[in-house]
This record gives sequence, C-alpha cells and structure tokens, in this order.
Amino acid sequence: MLELKLFGLPRLFYQGKELVAPGSKALAMLCYLSYQTEPVHRKFLAELLWETTKTTSVRVALSELRNLAGADQWLIADGQLLSVRASSDVKTFQEALLAEDYETALACWNESTDPSFLKSLEVKKAADFDDWVAAERSRLSALHLSALQGKLKSLELAHEYEAALEIARQILAKDKLNEDVHRRLMLLEHKRGNTEGAVQQFEILRRVLKDELDVEPLADTLTLLKEIESSSLSSGKTAVILKTDTYIPALAEKLIGRADLLNAIESNLQTHKRLLLHGFGGTGKTALVASFAKHWLDEHRGNILWLQAGDDNPETLFDAISRAFNAQQQLKQTRNPQVTLRHLLADLSLFILDDAWNAYALAKLQEVLPAELPLIVTARQRYSQFKRLDVGRLRRTDALELLNYNAKQTPEPADKQSKYADQLCNLLGDHPLAVRIAGLTLLAEGLSNKDLLERIKENPHSMKTPAEFAEEGRESVANLLSTTAKTLSDPAYEALLGCGSLHTTSTTPELLALALRRDELATEDALIELQKRGLSDRQAQAGSDVISYRLHDLVYSFAKANTNLRATTMMHAGKAFLAKHQKDFDTLDAEIANLLGSVQTAQYEDPDVFIDMMTQLSVGDAYYLARGHSPQSLKLLIRASEQAEKLGNVEAAHYLYARLGDTYRGLYANFEAAFRSYEKALVLAKKITNRHREAAILSLLGITRFECKQTDFDGYFEAAYTIAKAENDNLAISNVLQHRGYVSGRLENWKETLEFSKEAVSVAKKLQDDSREDSLSCYHLFFSLLNQGIAERNLGQIDKALNTKNEALALAQTSNNKIWQAYAFQELGETYHASDKKDLALLNFRKAYQIYLENNASIDAKQIASLLKENNYPLDL
Repeated sequence: MLELKLFGLPRLFYQGKELVAPGSKALAMLCYLSYQTEPVHRKFLAELLWETTKTTSVRVALSELRNLAGADQWLIADGQLLSVRASSDVKTFQEALLAEDYETALACWNESTDPSFLKSLEVKKAADFDDWVAAERSRLSALHLSALQGKLKSLELAHEYEAALEIARQILAKDKLNEDVHRRLMLLEHKRGNTEGAVQQFEILRRVLKDELDVEPLADTLTLLKEIESSSLSSGKTAVILKTDTYIPALAEKLIGRADLLNAIESNLQTHKRLLLHGFGGTGKTALVASFAKHWLDEHRGNILWLQAGDDNPETLFDAISRAFNAQQQLKQTRNPQVTLRHLLADLSLFILDDAWNAYALAKLQEVLPAELPLIVTARQRYSQFKRLDVGRLRRTDALELLNYNAKQTPEPADKQSKYADQLCNLLGDHPLAVRIAGLTLLAEGLSNKDLLERIKENPHSMKTPAEFAEEGRESVANLLSTTAKTLSDPAYEALLGCGSLHTTSTTPELLALALRRDELATEDALIELQKRGLSDRQAQAGSDVISYRLHDLVYSFAKANTNLRATTMMHAGKAFLAKHQKDFDTLDAEIANLLGSVQTAQYEDPDVFIDMMTQLSVGDAYYLARGHSPQSLKLLIRASEQAEKLGNVEAAHYLYARLGDTYRGLYANFEAAFRSYEKALVLAKKITNRHREAAILSLLGITRFECKQTDFDGYFEAAYTIAKAENDNLAISNVLQHRGYVSGRLENWKETLEFSKEAVSVAKKLQDDSREDSLSCYHLFFSLLNQGIAERNLGQIDKALNTKNEALALAQTSNNKIWQAYAFQELGETYHASDKKDLALLNFRKAYQIYLENNASIDAKQIASLLKENNYPLDL
C-alpha cells in the first residue's frame, strides 16, 4: 500500500521510503483518490481538477503516477474507473476518533507542525477541488475539536487536572465562544486549588461574550462562579500534585533577586528534611518556593504535593490530601487514616505547605509525613522545629530592577535614579510586594518616580494595586497587615499600634512599656509575638546587653496610621526613660532617635520638659559629650539654649550655651560661633554669681580666641587663673592649666606644654577623690593626659608618650566616651607613626576613623584621611 501524509504538506511513502512528489495536479488527483472509498470516474476527475469533460489531462497525470515506485501495486485502473490502495494519517485520525481513541487521534493531528489539510498544495484552475479541500479542512477541524473534547473528558474523569487544563486551553484557542469549555476550565482551575485562576477565567469569558456577541454569561456559568467563590465545591483546602511545571501556584513571570535563597533552600534540603521560609507578608515566600518547585520539576526529581494551608485544622488538610489522590472513600473506610495518608505520600519527592498559620495542624501533618519526604513550609509565624530561612527585604539593586520591570521602563540615568527610584525603594523598605505595586502604579498612571514618591511619602503602606492588576488578598500591603493583625493576641496588637507612636521603627521593651503603661516583661512578650509573626526583628548590639525590636518599614507605617496614643504620651515616656538611663550611654544609643522625637514634641508642647531633656542629654558628663552631636540634635541644642534664656531659666541657659560652644569648637571647628556661645555663657555665669563657671568660661574663651588667631587669648587665661586662685578652685585651675598646655603645644613650645600638662594632671587626679567633681575632673584629666602625651612625643620620649596616651584611652573607655576613645586612638596612631611602627599606627588610625564616623565627627574623620594620604598609608578605611 501507498502511505500518505495529508495533514500539513502532502508527502508520499512506499515501503518506508519517501517518494518524490509528482506535479501538483497529479498529486492532487492522488490525494483525492486515496481519500475515496469507491473508484472514481475519469470524467469526474477531469471536471474536478481541469474543469473539462475531456480526460486527456487525466491520462497524462496517470502516466506521472505510474512512474512512482510500486504504482503497479497500489494504482488501480479499471477502464474509466480509477482508485488507489493507500493508508493515510487522515484515515487513522478518523478511525481512532470513531473508536474513542483520542490519544491516537490527537497524535496524528499533532504529528505535523501545521496540521492544516493539504497545506500549500496549490492547484490552478480547479475551483471545485479548492472547494472540496476547504470543506474537508473545516470538517477535520471540527473533528479535531471533538477529539480534544473527548480527551478533556477522559482526563477529567482520571483527575489529571494539569493535562486537562492544557487541552481546555487548546479548545478555546480554536473556539473562544465555547462557554461550556470555559466553565470546565473554571472548574478545573478550582479543583487545582487555583480559585483565583477560576475567577479570572470567568472574567475572560465575560469580556469575550461582551465584545463578540454583546451578551452576558449563561445562568449555569453564573451559578458555577458563585459556588467557586463560596468554596462549596469542596470540604476544605485543595491539594495539587505537580508533575510538570505547566501549572505551579503563584509562579512569578520572573523572579527577581533571591538567587542566594534559592541556593540556600537547595543546600539545606540536603541536610534538613524540614525547612521553613519565614517572613513578613508580601516578601515573596510563595513566589520563591514556586520558583524552587519549577527547578525541582525541570530536573525530573519527582512529583510535588502543593497544599495551601492557611489556618485550617488538621482534618481539613488531610481531606485535601486524600482528594488529590482521589482516595476520599479509602480514607473514610480505613481504621488507621495516618497509615493510609503516609502510604499515599510515599511516592512523592517533595511536599510544599504554603502560608501555614495553624501550629497544631502543622504538627499533626508532620506525624503522617514519611520521615524521608522533604517538607518546605512558608509562614509568617516561626516554628522552632524547622530549619529557618528568613525571607526579608530585597537587595537595593534587585528592588530597583523589580520596580523598573513592573513599570515596564528602562532604568533612568544614574543621577535621577539615585534621587527618586532609589528613594522610593528605600521608603518602601525594599519590600517586594510594595515595590511591585509601585511599579504597576507607575505603569498604570504614567507617573514619574518623583511624583509617586511625593504622593505616598506619609503612608507608603496604603498604596493600592491599580484595578487592572489587582489580585485577591494582595490589593495593598495594608490588606496583608490587617489580615496578620487580626491573628495577634490583644497585648501584641496593642504593642503593634503602640509602636506607631514611636519616632522611629525600633524600640526597647522598656520604652514601649512606659508609653503603654504596661509591665515591661509583658510588653517584651508582646514584641516577641510580633517577631514570631514576621512583623519585627530582634536586635542586639555587639558588646551590649540592650535588646531592641525593629518593625519592618511598612509595618511601622501601618502602625503609625492606626495608633491611638498621643504624641505627649510618648514624650512623657521618653522623659522617664532618659531620667532613668541618663548615664547609661549604651541604653541611650538604642533609643536616641525616639528620645530626640520626644524632645521635638516637647519643644512645642512643654518648654520646661524640652529644656530639661536637652540639659540631661548635653550638659556635664552627658550622652552627647560621649557620642557627639548630630545636625538634628545640634539644632535642638541651639533652640533649647535660646528658649531657656527667653524663659528666664538662667542657670540652664548658661550650661546649654557653654555646651553649645564646646560642640562648635570640638566637633565642627567653628571657632567664631563657639566664641559667641561662650560669651553668652559668661554673661549668664555672672548673673548666677557662679565664680567657678565664670573662670571655666573665661579659660574656654581664651583657647577659642587662640583658635581664631587673635593675640589677646592670654588675657582670658590670666583672668580665669586669677578667679580660680582667689576662689581656691582647683578644678578651674586644672582647666586653665590644661588649656594653656594645649596652646603651648600648638605654638610648639613642648617643654612649656609638658609643664602645664603635668601640673594639670596632678590637680585633676587629686580632684577625682571628690565625687562631686568627678565628671569634670575626669574631663580635665583626660585632655591634660593627651596634651602631656603629645608633648612627650614631640620631645622624643616615645615610651612615656605611649604610656600616657594609653592611660588616657583607659579613662575614655571607663567613661564609655566614644569621642574621647577616638582622640586617644588617633594620638596613639601618631605616636606609633613617629616611631616608624606603621602597622600599629594604621590600626589605631582606623579605630579612630570608624568612631568619628559613627559619632558625627566628620571634621576629625577627614583629618585622619588627609593624614594617611600625606604619609602614603593605604586609604581603605
């Protein structure tokens, strides 16, 4: 028999070998004859192909066919009647369809890349033949639809939902108005656990019907939609067995970033069979595990069971698993359901439990899992029995890529991107869902990064997904947070909203307890619950016992928008916290941003509290003496000094202006501003008739005049020394001696520097026995030791200089004064440099540089960088 391929380009085969096709009309005649079950008259063929009753052309075509291999076997001429003995893919297709062998029928159809009947066979002046081909194409296409529908039905009965979905989509590609298939696809999506996809398919149908026919879906379709949305089609959750990557729940079109976490999942599964992907809602835990599932299936490692857990009980989860295996009756009839479930799960290679909320259900599920079956859980809650991988904020570069990807725009030039796109990602905490919503908003509304930044800067959490991109439950970060908040205990919920009254995203349990007027231990328990729910992180500083909790940026925005605490409540909490920890600088480090926020509130709400808090933070052996002022705190110090003077609080104003002068002089090298502040402090010292303070300020004025390159500085020193002697004030004497030693050093009169400094050290050490003067004598002792060490170094007494400066460093460390420690490290570096011990010099310079940067002493940091450059040290600070 001759074998013909009629789907696609016509091809001829005889005894397994392909034949060279004859001319188009001879080929057309052969194809037509192979299609017929009865012999065909020559005249009919002449009319069909040559539009004539003369058979001469038929005879010529017949001659061509007789030249083909085996023609004497398959070509039959019985007078005027012609026929061929041939098989074809079309015949096989039709026979398989009649036998309901849809697998074979579709295989015949799909064998050709383009299964159009007699594709590209062009026959000139043969209109009747063309009509016959067109009619056959239409008939075969209808039969193909029948084959697809038959295959769809068989797959549905076999619960092969994944393959059935693919067939249903093929049918709709050929017949998009087939509402029955739309309904079946909706049902399949729902059975697969993709209710969102089912609803989306309904919307596709509704739009097609409206656009094509201007009608609405049938009542049967609306009823099905209602049942799906109410989840009345199942007793609970739906589990999905994944065999290929055709459908994986929540698989992102493109997973941006997270390569490190994908690698971590892979490596940890080799050593831990139970893995938890933990994080705040919207960080992309589900998309991450979906991407990993695709990788798993692409490598043919075996089937995966995917189950979205939620807060359902164990029985609901077990029911979902049994339905995935079509084993509901088997589970109901067994005496030992756990053994049955374990047997069902034995052939899986991986179990994914998405969005777990119920700890009891998770524990019961683990009891039925085979020990060797790997389990990956995604959750906002922490579960201690799992190896945990935290899914947090994106790297900034990845966040920017995600923003541009969803906005469908190319990155802006670096200068603009750093100013607006970068700021936008920073405001959103590099949170994947929030960044995605931002990108979609830019796309939908045609906004610039700058416009969107301005719109959402006060409440970034409330930004909503544009309607055309909205997904159920993910319309905004606020929705995710509201869902999580509903699951919190009352104390944890109160703590969450209480954090909204803070001035920054982090807090210690003690400060929050003061604001809430709750027990500190109970408040910490509430903060731990927030941490376990993925809403905050626990933080501990190296070398410190202070523990704080930091809310994620968008959680803080949510809490801030919903808090019911007044600003003055937090102000009084900050005041009480500062009063208790005034000298505990490590504790103040953890809360300084919140304390400054309280200070700013007090500036407008309660001037007395404002002045009192700035005095505690700035005056004497205070926090800002040890840590240095920030630009924000400097502005508040200026305002507190002015307000204290205006309100007639002369003593507070004196000390605040004096500290303002110290800050200008020591941290900013702004000697003219320092001199003006000291002058005001001197006037106020006289008003309160405090001769000790008068002498101290006069000495400071002297050293500041020297720094301003004025020649009258010595007069201020003399006036200060005269008052100190008259009052027998050793502290003031130590102060003057220390300042004079510094000035002598600047004038490179090292012997005089050494004399002044040694005397100042001697007086300060005697004063340390007097606890009343301890902080001030400590201050003078430290700087006198530094001056003495500098003089010894310049006089070539290197060993003495090192001993003296190490003594100063020990004093700075005992006082927990970071700025002093930096001064001491810098001086040690200079001494080692002078003795050509460059490794030790660089080590100390680096320590000083780091402390300066951390404590806003930018002038000093630049000085070290310049010194290293001048002396050819490496600049990798």
